[in-house]
Amino acid sequence: MKTIRYAAIGDIGIDIYPKLGKRFPGGMALNSAYHAHATLADSSVVSAVGDDAEARFIRNFLKKNTILAEALEVVHGKTDTVEITLDARARPQYGTWNLGVLTKYRLTKKQKQYLHTQDTAVAVHLPQLRRMFDDFASLTLPHTLKVADFTDLSEHKGNQDILREYVDCFNVFALSIDEKIEERLDSFEEFVVKNSKIGVALLGEKGSKVFHNRKQYAQHAIKTNIVDTTGAGDAYLATFLVEYFQDMPISYAMKKATNAASWVIQKYGAVQL
Repeated sequence: MKTIRYAAIGDIGIDIYPKLGKRFPGGMALNSAYHAHATLADSSVVSAVGDDAEARFIRNFLKKNTILAEALEVVHGKTDTVEITLDARARPQYGTWNLGVLTKYRLTKKQKQYLHTQDTAVAVHLPQLRRMFDDFASLTLPHTLKVADFTDLSEHKGNQDILREYVDCFNVFALSIDEKIEERLDSFEEFVVKNSKIGVALLGEKGSKVFHNRKQYAQHAIKTNIVDTTGAGDAYLATFLVEYFQDMPISYAMKKATNAASWVIQKYGAVQL
C-alpha cells in the first residue's frame, strides 16, 4: 500500500484551557497532520511559529510524533495561542486568540513548491487565515487532491455562497453543520453535485454524510462519553482523506474517520500528549 504524503495548511499553536489549567499543541494544521499520521500517512504542517518557548514545545511535539516540519517556517515573534472554554455540550468556545506570527501570514515560495510534492493537501478557511487559504487556493496542483475545510461558516451565518468563489480551486469541500441541518445539507449537496466535487458534511451528534459521484453516503456517530469536541472535525477529515486516497471504500473511510473523532471527544485536547 502506498504511503500518502499529506500536508495541512493553517493555524498551529497552543490551545489553552484556562478553567482547567491545561494546554495542548493545537490548531487545524497540527491536529490534521497528527491524525493523518495516525492513519499511516507521511504528514506535515505548512504554517509558521514564532521563536519563543511555545514554538519549541510544538516542534518537540512534532518530532516526537514523527510529523514533518520541513514546511514549518520560524518567524521572529510570538506563536499562535487561543483560549478555550467548553459549553454545556462540551463544544469549544474560543476566547482570546493571539495569532502572533500568523497575523497576515502568507505562504512562502518554498512552502508553495513543497505543496507540489504532496498527494493530499488540506487548508482551513477562516477570516483570520484568509491569506494563507487564498495562496493555497490559487495554486495549480494537478497531482494533488486539494481540500478546503470551511468549518461551520459561522462568520457567514452558515451562508454557503462563499463556496462558489472557490469552485474551481478544490477537489473536496468539507463543511460542519449543526444548525438548520436539513436546509444547509440540501444546499451543500446541490453545490457539490452540480460541480462534480466531493462533499464531506460533518453533522456532530448526527454523524456525517459524504456526497460523491451523485451518491450519498451516511455514517452514524458513535454514542460515547463526550468530554471535549475540540479537534473532532480535524480528526474525522484527516482520517477520511487518507483512507479515501488509498482507494478504500467511502463507507469504510467514513467509519474509520468516525472512530478517530470518537476517540478525540472522550478526552481533553485534540491530540495526545
